[in-house]
Amino acid sequence: MSGSIRHQLCLDAGPAAAGEASLWVRMRAEQHQLPDEWSEGLDLAAVELVANICDYGYRGRQGEIRLMLELSHTRTEFTLEDDAPAFDPSQAPPPKKLPASMMRRSEAWVYFWCGR
Repeated sequence: MSGSIRHQLCLDAGPAAAGEASLWVRMRAEQHQLPDEWSEGLDLAAVELVANICDYGYRGRQGEIRLMLELSHTRTEFTLEDDAPAFDPSQAPPPKKLPASMMRRSEAWVYFWCGR
């Protein structure tokens, strides 16, 4: 992104990783004065994704999770990378019911790409 600011964090996969990711995302959001709704959405995404990488990717083994947050006046891009064994979301059972917090209508667009 042209004219953007990039932040990066490298975490050790483990019990504290999701909390560390949450704190880091919220600090960056506050630093750049992002709206509360964006901050909360980024925080939720960071916590859930990092926890899933630790629990289902690394499965308690040592590993590294890299977070990148790139901000511009028109766009926010949040990327996570890891070296855990690949997860194929098409093989996972569908969720029984989405939580109400995920059903809220929002102006933000979220795009997830799972790949190597």
